[in-house]
Amino acid sequence: MAGFGQAREAEEKTRGMLLAQSEFDDLLKYGIIPELVGRLPVLCALDDLDEEALLKILTEPKNALVRQYEKSFEMDGVQLEFEEEAFQAVVQMAIKKGTGARALRSILEAVMLELMFQIPGQETVNRIVVTEEMIRNLTDAHLQAIGLRIDEDADVEEPVAAEAMPEVEESDQAEEATPGAEAA
Repeated sequence: MAGFGQAREAEEKTRGMLLAQSEFDDLLKYGIIPELVGRLPVLCALDDLDEEALLKILTEPKNALVRQYEKSFEMDGVQLEFEEEAFQAVVQMAIKKGTGARALRSILEAVMLELMFQIPGQETVNRIVVTEEMIRNLTDAHLQAIGLRIDEDADVEEPVAAEAMPEVEESDQAEEATPGAEAA
């Protein structure tokens, strides 16, 4: 009995098996020039990383992405924590992107970039908890809108108040961008 999606799964498995059996002659028949094929010392096919492997890459190595961010924030006197659900969200988004472990970095970078520039200037922040909401809502750059929980006391977690993030009006940005615009 075949269900929805089974045909596509079977097609992907077949494609993977065919790639694993490819040889240099297949590349020539495909149209790759002999000079390029001759420069390939080894030909191999790789399987996609699964959720478990991506989660290990994200958290376990000595220089894992999570540890790098934790160390970076620690240098500013801020304790960075990730909820387990946040890890799962990053891994699931990486699988959807289809670019393997590189997707882990781009997803975390999108979330952490705003924090890395905003938090060091705030002396009252000593702990940040990265939540699943924060990972899933990458479209809004403001901290309070992406589910960030910041607390000033290590035991109490509160959402960021709207006043905590200064809004920059477009007219202010235009004046800063063109310093001689007022004189003209």
